[in-house]
Amino acid sequence: MSLIGPNLIGAACARSVSAFAASLPDVASGHVLECRLGEAGGICDYSFVLSRGNGGLDRFAAFVPEDPFWSQTAEVIRSAEGALVDAGLIWLEVDFGAKEPSRPSFFVSHGPDLRTRAERFDLARALAGVFDVSLRDALDTLMRKLPEPVAPKQAGIMAGRSGRQLRLVLDGIKVSQVCAMLARIGWPGHARSLVRVSDLARQLAGDASCRVDLDLDERVAPSVGLELGYPALTDPERVVRCLEAEGLCTPDTGSALHLAMSRRTLAKPRTGGRIDFGLNHLKLGLRSAAADIQAKAYFSLVNLPDFQGNSV
Repeated sequence: MSLIGPNLIGAACARSVSAFAASLPDVASGHVLECRLGEAGGICDYSFVLSRGNGGLDRFAAFVPEDPFWSQTAEVIRSAEGALVDAGLIWLEVDFGAKEPSRPSFFVSHGPDLRTRAERFDLARALAGVFDVSLRDALDTLMRKLPEPVAPKQAGIMAGRSGRQLRLVLDGIKVSQVCAMLARIGWPGHARSLVRVSDLARQLAGDASCRVDLDLDERVAPSVGLELGYPALTDPERVVRCLEAEGLCTPDTGSALHLAMSRRTLAKPRTGGRIDFGLNHLKLGLRSAAADIQAKAYFSLVNLPDFQGNSV
């Protein structure tokens, strides 16, 4: 976290996240820090990624019952084993915005065997079933209305929400197509603010491919997020300048973001392996029917294969 700096992650939050991460078994294939650019205090959320392919999920599930904090998560993992057999990655997100860490949110992404659009929607439906999220025909309706080739890249259940909703992260779309796509599916949010978000996304990333976050239960919710991947953010100075002009980051968080944007490969302590660290993506979001826009930066730390023979 020292690579990100105290303006994005405050000292108190950094200590909490570090202590929490240190209590987990060393089985994650990646870690994500979610930083809120417009808020003072340096609060972040922390996620760790478990892969089916390297046995990380099984090793974590064996650890979980020993810790009461994770008892509910252990139950979910056990019940999800059959339903989510086609998930490639499963990751758990913990919110550190309160005095105590939140119950973990639960996300999945599809594995290599899910090649068709329908199969990706089926995985999202299976996740909703594990958490008893009532969708009725909302997911089928959304699938019919979305243009090809837009499909879920990830699906998740947000633990901190007052009502259970399914989060879909859709890919297969460019920034310039987002407004038309949301109009096509009958998205009920604040249209003028969406145009503002779309215009800002084009300033930051041009007409790059992006991902769109949608929440739904029995209908599509008015929240939305646009995820802009690091490769499309080619001009860090312009990114920070545009965010500051829109009031979405402070001078301190903007300066810290500029310094931390580039990705780098680092030696992994003790194992002799390597890790890749840096900005993964920015997200511009509308949290509800209100006009408020929020910007977040997501930093990822990923274990890299060690072709010299060390296990990473």
